[in-house]
Amino acid sequence: MLNAHGFCLIMNKNKRFIQMKQILSFCSVFLIMAAADAQIIAPDTVCAGDTVILTTPVQGRIFTWNLDTVNITLSPPPSTTVLQGPPLNTPTYATMNEDNGNWYSFVSNAIIREILRLDYGNSPYNTPVATSLGGFGLAPAGTAGAGHLQGIEILQDSATGNWYGFAVCASQLLRLDFGNSLANTPASTLMSFSSFFAYPLQIGIRRFNNDWIGFVGSQNGSITRLEFGSSLVNTPVAQNLGVSNFNLPTNFALYEQNGLWYMLIANLINPAGLTRLEFGASLLNNNPAGVRLTTPAGRLPRPRGMFLISNCDQLYAYVVNEGPPTAPQFGPPELELIDFNNDITNNAPTVTLLGNYNLSNNSLRPYIFNGDLNALLVSNSGAGGSGSVNVNTISNLRLFSFPAGSVSVNSYNNPDISHVFTVPGTYDITLFVDQGAIMGPSSFCKRITVITGQSGFLGNDTTACTGETYILDAAGTGATDYLWNTGAVTPEIPVTQPGTYWVQLTGSLCYSADTVTVSFDPLPVDIGPDRVACLGDTVTLQAAGVYNNPVYQWSTGLGTSSINVTRPDMYWLRITEPGGCTGSDTVHVKMIPPPLISIGDDTIICASTPLRIGMAYPGATYLWNTGETDAYTEVSSTGDYILSVSVESCTVSDTIMITAMPDPDIDLGPDDDICPEQVIILDASAPGNNRYVWNTGDTTDSVSVSAGGLYQVEVTSEYGCSSSDSIMLRHYPEPVVMLGNDTTVCEETPLQLSAWTLNTDSVLWSDGTTGNPLSVKSGGTYIATAINKCGTQSDTIVVKQIFCDIMLPNAFTPNGDGMNDIFRILGNTGRMEGVSFGIYNRWGEQVFHTKDKYQGWDGYYKNRPSLMGTYVYLLEYSVDGRPYLQKGNFHLLR
Repeated sequence: MLNAHGFCLIMNKNKRFIQMKQILSFCSVFLIMAAADAQIIAPDTVCAGDTVILTTPVQGRIFTWNLDTVNITLSPPPSTTVLQGPPLNTPTYATMNEDNGNWYSFVSNAIIREILRLDYGNSPYNTPVATSLGGFGLAPAGTAGAGHLQGIEILQDSATGNWYGFAVCASQLLRLDFGNSLANTPASTLMSFSSFFAYPLQIGIRRFNNDWIGFVGSQNGSITRLEFGSSLVNTPVAQNLGVSNFNLPTNFALYEQNGLWYMLIANLINPAGLTRLEFGASLLNNNPAGVRLTTPAGRLPRPRGMFLISNCDQLYAYVVNEGPPTAPQFGPPELELIDFNNDITNNAPTVTLLGNYNLSNNSLRPYIFNGDLNALLVSNSGAGGSGSVNVNTISNLRLFSFPAGSVSVNSYNNPDISHVFTVPGTYDITLFVDQGAIMGPSSFCKRITVITGQSGFLGNDTTACTGETYILDAAGTGATDYLWNTGAVTPEIPVTQPGTYWVQLTGSLCYSADTVTVSFDPLPVDIGPDRVACLGDTVTLQAAGVYNNPVYQWSTGLGTSSINVTRPDMYWLRITEPGGCTGSDTVHVKMIPPPLISIGDDTIICASTPLRIGMAYPGATYLWNTGETDAYTEVSSTGDYILSVSVESCTVSDTIMITAMPDPDIDLGPDDDICPEQVIILDASAPGNNRYVWNTGDTTDSVSVSAGGLYQVEVTSEYGCSSSDSIMLRHYPEPVVMLGNDTTVCEETPLQLSAWTLNTDSVLWSDGTTGNPLSVKSGGTYIATAINKCGTQSDTIVVKQIFCDIMLPNAFTPNGDGMNDIFRILGNTGRMEGVSFGIYNRWGEQVFHTKDKYQGWDGYYKNRPSLMGTYVYLLEYSVDGRPYLQKGNFHLLR
């Protein structure tokens, strides 16, 4: 069967209607809102406690479900400016979009023809970071066809997930391709539509009948439709609509009512106010009728920003006004609320002033965030002049908040939610769809009635005694009609046979039904399973359960609730309750001889040698207090060990005390070295009365050794627990050092004394220095001492230092090669005093003279290289006060 909206309903096994979710082929979602509740798919009436699926064929980005009435007539709070001044430069239109958890606004700076991207991060309430995307080749100011950059639209293709932007300037349409993220730098395509629109203001684009369709409102008073086909990357086909009764359309919004399409237009001037275009059943109508709306005097003097919003019984428009024209400026700006009384064809809606929020030359962009309906306001100086208080700003108004029971679903393809209505009543279900369009969020309504049914009134499944009559009663439900599965139609029925019984209460949508199972059994009596006990034990028999004044009769003749038995036999108990309900049970008690076990006497063991304890008994099971379940176990630590041996249910235990003694704790230490004539004491003593055996033949707890080798000892305690240890002593020799024969050197001639050593850790010299070799500069007696851990050994050397004659070379080559470039005094110059050193050429001229015994001639005379040839030198000096004169000749070669 069909409900009032034409959707299929089926009846389930409990005769409750549930709605089947339809897959709809139409995509008419260009509208800002549609009044028909067919846009919400849900049953009109549901039963309390049932799960209801709420869905919609409308496409969008953010679906906000409200499960109760929303009041959208609240005035907004004062606006909060989130961006002001540069980089804003006469901004005119802006968007607000959410992409993968981040919020972005795109702003058109009109005069400089620039698009800004504002990045708000994870909340549109944050202060944004502005990035200029540039002008994308739009016509510069002063050129033919140049104009202001105005309307901008950003939207996502749900089929591909790619983002596109569109902006209008003069006769140009700019398309931006962002790819899969609004954070990308977009590619651009510029298209000219000079024959269709000039100085356009707003642009809006949405799907209609599976194709993309857009509208552009121009300052010259025209509306142009753009038909993109199935893809936004297509160049659209433009069509000017033949429309009258409007001028300077700053903003517009679409609305569908009763299957007919309407466009509401804000006219800035000539005259200002609102115009309604009537498209009929299709937005492809090229000649929609234009109707001027009548508004109260003084209201809507210069409307600019505008959007529509509807609830179940409400249809409103929020409109921004520049204010009435008063020379020489416009003002004051204001925000108006237009009430259409839930009918878009109302030609005289009510207009209410909400307040002055410093608005001027504004566009108004609605969006939903965190349960709030917000409006993004763009303001610039424009024609508002000095009367515009809030200029070159982007501000935010929070118009109203959804109740706490609202549910948000952020998805393109799955707007469905499930809900359980537990309280009967009438619910107005409102769906707000934020499509991210310049025309704002859509809203749809549906009224659902929740009614109740009953269940569980027959009680739980029950068991009655055999022969008893049990009454099933549904009279307490208050129903008027009853139908039992036995065919009875009375409120109650008698039951004498086991089975499943149900009753259905008829007469309403939520049919009530209940089912109960009745069983008939004798009085249940249970005295437990058969028992096995040890011979000589006492066993108590007692019936489990609670009875009503029972009479007990045991096979032993006793009439008590329990009995104690000490011999094997079959025992039975019969219980009778008043009214004749009787039951009985039988148990077999078996007595067996206890097993005879012994696991040994208490004993002492070595901890390093485990002891096996236990015993085996035919047909028995075993449990040690350690948790093991074998007949035998190995123990190596001190403690009581208990073995329980069970034959059937007869269990006997035995205990053994184990004392585990430790092995002697000995340690001869690590391997070591032993010097010649050294004596080392090896100590293996350990507490207690122990026996010692060394590999030397000694039997004392310690021994003295003076030679290298391997020494071993074994120690045995009085309990027979033994340990052993060994140590290796390595022979270590004394050191050896040799300095060689005594030596003679020239004065001031450096000499290194190198000591030859063997088995030496360090060398100490007689002057207190250490290391090898030793550098000396003077004669004397030097002693080197070799040292290691076994002792020292020394050797002596005598160094004699004598004076050696000086000498001068017979030639030198001052050619700058770094070899023999200087003619100087050589030999033992250290004791020379009063030096006079001169050089003469063959003509007797002195070419060089110095009193520094370390300075020589470089072959230059008067800063010029001297000629090759023979030169004469004259050297005067004294040693220990005795004068010397030496002269000779030499050759200068090059």
